[in-house]
Amino acid sequence: AGQIVSFYHGSYYPYGEKCTNENCDYQIFLDWKNAPKSDYLDIPQDCVSVDNYFASLAHKANHSFVPNCEFVRFYHPRYCGQSLAIKTLRDIYCGEEFTVNYKYDVNEAPLWYQNL
Repeated sequence: AGQIVSFYHGSYYPYGEKCTNENCDYQIFLDWKNAPKSDYLDIPQDCVSVDNYFASLAHKANHSFVPNCEFVRFYHPRYCGQSLAIKTLRDIYCGEEFTVNYKYDVNEAPLWYQNL
Protein backbone atom coordinates (compact mmCIF):
# COMPACT_ATOMS: atom_id res chain seq x y z
CA ALA A 1 0.00 0.00 0.00
CA GLY A 2 1.08 3.57 -0.63
CA GLN A 3 3.19 2.77 -3.70
CA ILE A 4 3.24 4.98 -6.82
CA VAL A 5 2.51 2.64 -9.73
CA SER A 6 1.84 4.91 -12.70
CA PHE A 7 1.75 8.52 -13.90
CA TYR A 8 -0.95 10.54 -15.65
CA HIS A 9 0.05 13.34 -17.94
CA GLY A 10 -1.23 15.01 -21.06
CA SER A 11 -2.13 18.45 -22.33
CA TYR A 12 -2.46 20.98 -19.51
CA TYR A 13 -5.52 23.28 -19.36
CA PRO A 14 -5.99 26.02 -16.74
CA TYR A 15 -9.40 26.20 -15.05
CA GLY A 16 -11.93 27.75 -17.41
CA GLU A 17 -9.98 27.06 -20.59
CA LYS A 18 -11.85 24.91 -23.09
CA CYS A 19 -10.30 21.61 -24.15
CA THR A 20 -9.06 21.78 -27.74
CA ASN A 21 -8.80 18.01 -28.25
CA GLU A 22 -11.35 16.40 -30.56
CA ASN A 23 -12.10 13.70 -28.00
CA CYS A 24 -12.03 14.92 -24.38
CA ASP A 25 -12.80 11.55 -22.78
CA TYR A 26 -9.55 11.54 -20.79
CA GLN A 27 -9.92 14.84 -18.95
CA ILE A 28 -8.89 14.69 -15.31
CA PHE A 29 -8.78 17.38 -12.64
CA LEU A 30 -5.43 18.19 -11.06
CA ASP A 31 -7.05 19.28 -7.79
CA TRP A 32 -9.86 16.89 -6.86
CA LYS A 33 -10.78 18.90 -3.76
CA ASN A 34 -11.72 21.91 -5.90
CA ALA A 35 -13.14 20.03 -8.87
CA PRO A 36 -14.74 21.02 -11.15
CA LYS A 37 -13.10 24.40 -10.46
CA SER A 38 -9.63 23.03 -11.10
CA ASP A 39 -6.93 23.02 -13.75
CA TYR A 40 -7.02 19.76 -15.66
CA LEU A 41 -5.16 17.44 -18.01
CA ASP A 42 -6.38 15.71 -21.12
CA ILE A 43 -4.78 13.02 -23.25
CA PRO A 44 -4.55 14.10 -26.92
CA GLN A 45 -6.33 11.73 -29.29
CA ASP A 46 -3.08 10.54 -30.90
CA CYS A 47 -1.76 9.53 -27.46
CA VAL A 48 -4.71 7.44 -26.27
CA SER A 49 -3.38 4.21 -27.77
CA VAL A 50 -0.42 2.55 -26.06
CA ASP A 51 0.88 1.83 -29.56
CA ASN A 52 1.62 5.56 -29.90
CA TYR A 53 2.22 6.70 -26.33
CA PHE A 54 3.28 4.91 -23.15
CA ALA A 55 5.33 7.42 -21.15
CA SER A 56 2.49 7.65 -18.62
CA LEU A 57 -0.20 4.99 -18.47
CA ALA A 58 -2.49 6.01 -15.61
CA HIS A 59 -5.13 6.99 -18.19
CA LYS A 60 -5.59 3.24 -18.75
CA ALA A 61 -6.68 2.52 -15.14
CA ASN A 62 -10.27 1.32 -14.94
CA HIS A 63 -13.04 2.74 -12.77
CA SER A 64 -14.32 1.13 -9.59
CA PHE A 65 -16.54 2.44 -6.80
CA VAL A 66 -14.36 0.26 -4.53
CA PRO A 67 -10.91 1.08 -5.95
CA ASN A 68 -7.57 -0.36 -4.96
CA CYS A 69 -5.74 2.86 -5.97
CA GLU A 70 -6.28 6.61 -6.03
CA PHE A 71 -5.07 9.58 -8.05
CA VAL A 72 -2.66 11.88 -6.20
CA ARG A 73 -0.89 15.07 -7.23
CA PHE A 74 2.72 14.30 -8.04
CA TYR A 75 5.68 16.51 -8.84
CA HIS A 76 7.40 14.99 -11.84
CA PRO A 77 10.44 16.86 -13.17
CA ARG A 78 9.74 15.80 -16.76
CA TYR A 79 6.24 17.31 -16.68
CA CYS A 80 7.07 20.56 -14.80
CA GLY A 81 5.02 19.50 -11.79
CA GLN A 82 1.70 19.32 -13.65
CA SER A 83 1.17 15.62 -13.12
CA LEU A 84 -0.88 13.03 -11.31
CA ALA A 85 0.10 9.58 -10.19
CA ILE A 86 -1.74 6.45 -9.18
CA LYS A 87 -0.99 5.40 -5.61
CA THR A 88 -2.05 2.04 -4.22
CA LEU A 89 -4.51 1.98 -1.32
CA ARG A 90 -3.60 -1.59 -0.41
CA ASP A 91 -1.29 -4.34 -1.59
CA ILE A 92 -2.01 -5.31 -5.20
CA TYR A 93 -1.73 -8.96 -6.17
CA CYS A 94 0.01 -10.30 -9.26
CA GLY A 95 -2.44 -10.16 -12.19
CA GLU A 96 -4.83 -7.74 -10.44
CA GLU A 97 -5.68 -4.59 -12.37
CA PHE A 98 -5.28 -1.08 -10.96
CA THR A 99 -8.64 0.59 -10.36
CA VAL A 100 -9.51 4.15 -9.33
CA ASN A 101 -12.76 5.95 -8.62
CA TYR A 102 -13.27 8.37 -11.53
CA LYS A 103 -15.53 10.55 -9.34
CA TYR A 104 -17.53 11.77 -12.31
CA ASP A 105 -20.46 14.11 -11.83
CA VAL A 106 -23.27 11.79 -12.96
CA ASN A 107 -24.95 14.62 -14.89
CA GLU A 108 -21.81 15.18 -16.99
CA ALA A 109 -20.49 11.62 -17.09
CA PRO A 110 -20.28 9.36 -20.14
CA LEU A 111 -23.30 7.14 -20.70
CA TRP A 112 -21.44 3.97 -19.65
CA TYR A 113 -20.79 5.56 -16.22
CA GLN A 114 -24.38 6.76 -15.82
CA ASN A 115 -25.56 3.20 -16.44
CA LEU A 116 -23.46 1.65 -13.64
